[in-house]
Amino acid sequence: MHPVLFTIFGVPVHAYGVMLACAFLGAIWIASRQVKEAGGDPEHISNMAIYVVILSMIGARLFHCFVFWDHYKDNPLQILNVREGGLVYYGGLIGGAIAGLAYLRRQKLPLAMYSDFVAPGIAFGLGTARIGCFLAGCCHGKTCPADFPFGVTFPPQSVGLSGVPLYPTQFAESILSYAICLFLYFVVRPRKRFHGQVIASFLVLYGLARIGLEFFRADPRGFMTLFHVSATAGLTAASATGLWKLLLATEALFETGPGLYAFRLSESQVVSLLLFGVSAVLWATLRKTQAVSKMIPAGAPAAKPNGGGDRARSTKKGGKKKR
Repeated sequence: MHPVLFTIFGVPVHAYGVMLACAFLGAIWIASRQVKEAGGDPEHISNMAIYVVILSMIGARLFHCFVFWDHYKDNPLQILNVREGGLVYYGGLIGGAIAGLAYLRRQKLPLAMYSDFVAPGIAFGLGTARIGCFLAGCCHGKTCPADFPFGVTFPPQSVGLSGVPLYPTQFAESILSYAICLFLYFVVRPRKRFHGQVIASFLVLYGLARIGLEFFRADPRGFMTLFHVSATAGLTAASATGLWKLLLATEALFETGPGLYAFRLSESQVVSLLLFGVSAVLWATLRKTQAVSKMIPAGAPAAKPNGGGDRARSTKKGGKKKR
């Protein structure tokens, strides 16, 4: 584990930042290659990436600060201190999606088609960024049995829990994300029947993976139960403030027994469930409006005008065949 890879003139270069940069560069390369194969201008991906990177970082930070607002309400300037950690992937995905869709609409480019181009790259970028999480020690798993063959124990310089064996949730998510990337690129993309099918498939596959992995994670996150929302497990209606206080105040209206609060979902699991609904709407809508009757294999030359065929048919109608 190396949270700091090296220093330049006394300035530490953090592993997470390096892997995050590699994630964005890899995603841009994968999307640009597909655009070029389809006969489009890959420069659109590079231009769009500038806005996506900026807004995704803002979205990831704001999502974290929203969930843990009690930590920042007394010192809002602490929101700008990204060196302490605190980036939520789903916040980055939402922010990046807003930036990307706005750019595509402004450039009058097909939204569904270009969303398919970027989907495999998003999965690749996530897999690469999670390696950075492992090197830093964040997004760690719960304590696992000592004889668990894949358990990891982080040293004291870890951002998260150290000194005890944990489930390797960062590596697990990285492997699953790379698998999703390969599946989207080599299986879904060549066989898709409508534009938007690749991005919709990504939302479903990653949502399923994230819901399962969240049960093994133990880093601080927001949680939601049926009628109880909290930023930490011990938060009560008396100690909460702002939006949390309003939501927690409704507990008395619905409380029927302890079993009601037995099952909790993290904020990422809730977002995953919402994305399933978005995916269903995209699938039902785009398959009717963005149908692809015949897929051209990646890299294949475009079909030539049918001048020869028309000339042959006109010759046949003339009754005589030239030799």
